[in-house]
Amino acid sequence: MRKLLGVFVLMILIPSVATKRASLKFAFTHFNTKNEDGIKSKPNIFLLGLLMSQYTLIGYDASAHMTEETKGADRNRPKGIASEVGIFIIVGWGYILGISFAVTNIPYFLRESNDAGRYAIGEMFYLAF
Repeated sequence: MRKLLGVFVLMILIPSVATKRASLKFAFTHFNTKNEDGIKSKPNIFLLGLLMSQYTLIGYDASAHMTEETKGADRNRPKGIASEVGIFIIVGWGYILGISFAVTNIPYFLRESNDAGRYAIGEMFYLAF
């Protein structure tokens, strides 16, 4: 539960404390296709961006172990794992959204010369806090 609370705090705190915030249009419609080493296809960028919600997959293992000792474990285990993954897809999307509002200059975040050394999420946290 504490991990989930931490993700919710970051979802709100990151865009709140960021010195520069992206607009709604930038956060929802901008695709960085100008990077020479990157992906040029917008659908591929969108689909790979959905994988970012994996940052919040934190409880599926616990629900798998807890169901071993419950009644109807053969049916409750898949339900628990599936519901956890479904919940964290939504929570992960909110987390990505919070990060999207804190990122304004994508080429800077991907430069090796920034303070986090091309680690964009680390640089975003560094600049925000």
